[in-house]
Amino acid sequence: MHQAQLQLELLDNVVQSVRSATVGEHKSLDVIAGSALLGWAASKLYTLLGSDAFMVFHSGKVRFGDGLPATENGEAALPMPLCWHEDKVNGVAYKNGVVDAGKIYNWFHQKPNWVKQPRQLRNGFITQSGQILLPAKSHSPHIAIVQEPGIDNKLFGYESLGSTQHYIATITADDDISVELFGQVVSEFRSKVIRIGRSKSTEYGRVKAEILETTTEKKIPEDISGQKELTLWLRSDMAIRDNHGSPVLLPTDPTWIGLPKGRITNAFIRYRSYAPYNAYRQARDVEQQVLLAGSVIKFEFDEPLTKCHAEILAGGLGTHREVGLGAVVVNPKLLEGITPCFESTPQQSQDSSDTADRATQKVSKPRNSLLIPFLEKRARRTLCQQDSKQWAVDKLEILRTQYLSARNYNGIKDDQAFGPGRSQWRRVYEATTGVTPDEVKMKLFTNTDCVCREGTDERKGDDDWSIEISKGRTLSGWLNTEVKGITGEPDFNLRLQWLTRLAETLRDNPKGEPE
Repeated sequence: MHQAQLQLELLDNVVQSVRSATVGEHKSLDVIAGSALLGWAASKLYTLLGSDAFMVFHSGKVRFGDGLPATENGEAALPMPLCWHEDKVNGVAYKNGVVDAGKIYNWFHQKPNWVKQPRQLRNGFITQSGQILLPAKSHSPHIAIVQEPGIDNKLFGYESLGSTQHYIATITADDDISVELFGQVVSEFRSKVIRIGRSKSTEYGRVKAEILETTTEKKIPEDISGQKELTLWLRSDMAIRDNHGSPVLLPTDPTWIGLPKGRITNAFIRYRSYAPYNAYRQARDVEQQVLLAGSVIKFEFDEPLTKCHAEILAGGLGTHREVGLGAVVVNPKLLEGITPCFESTPQQSQDSSDTADRATQKVSKPRNSLLIPFLEKRARRTLCQQDSKQWAVDKLEILRTQYLSARNYNGIKDDQAFGPGRSQWRRVYEATTGVTPDEVKMKLFTNTDCVCREGTDERKGDDDWSIEISKGRTLSGWLNTEVKGITGEPDFNLRLQWLTRLAETLRDNPKGEPE
């Protein structure tokens, strides 16, 4: 069996749709589809290969596997197995790309006592060393301009895989494919920039391809001869047809996929339907129903497996294997126990940004996007609002105690209102609108007609602001001290505005308590 391993680096965002519909929410695949790699090779070689084109691109003897997310050291990850669950009560099983194997439970085994509310793990990819990779995605809005009068322009958008990410894909071929022919196919990916996915004629789709290794060794699963049980972990989608050619979503008869007669003893599967688009014909192919990558199926057979079955498993199962469908992991060690046992456990340091950078893909901003700066600005504004409001809430408690001190110091009855009212606090609010902090202080305390004025020899004071908290200390003086304390803050005005909103009700409350 011939095999070549490709490294794919995304130079641009890549658009690959989960479903073929042109309306509704757009979702992107998490992988580089094998059909995209086959399409690139076919666009360059189909005419040149002549009679060999059918064998390479249609027979299933040459298989273009999906590109799976890879770590920085080149380790490809596998789709999250759907038999893995976490306990909703105990918390998430992974965070910042680091896995806590003790919080993962394999539903193929008896449910342990510590699991209260199991939740299936569906997102991400897992490596043999226990790293979680979550492909970075972005969404870009677009407008389709309609030239016809009376018809509005159409708003649509693409979700895409973000640039700078790395993927590992594998191209395999049967022994009856000559080394020369296989080499000709692989050469189309040797140190080249290819274009794949939707809208590749615009700003999407550039991928740099490199050949990591090429071998002619037989890549077959471990010896399964004599076994009567088999566990299959789908590393790619799988399309299955029964003996009548009808698509099925569960291989209840293992002979449909080339295995001995038997039965399914356990399975965790999901599926989807889509119609692949053929760019050469500019039309869609027949709709396909497939089991999703990450599905896990356990078989029990009436007769033992043989070496021939191992070779079948190595070549993939089901139909449309030429585009990478049907690739499986046989009897995976990660799924043997109740909890997974990884080859090596990454350092469990959730506070280390270095660990998070190694375990997750780098997220990059879409280029020429007006939406991202807008969202970032709104997020900063929201955070500033939250900080300012919390500051005002804390100061309001202090102000409440100042009101109570003033009431006691001046002997004011509990049912008697006193201190700055709504109109005074709203004048403070108006003084903070559209001016600098220095101008705010002048309007509040320095000018002749300032808002929070106390009585002096030169001017008449405001009785509400001049009330003494203790000897020589007034409400106006307290506010002046607090204003000086926030002079250097970028959200100076916003903090004062929040305080004035909250303090408006203190006068109307007989005991000076905030509502």
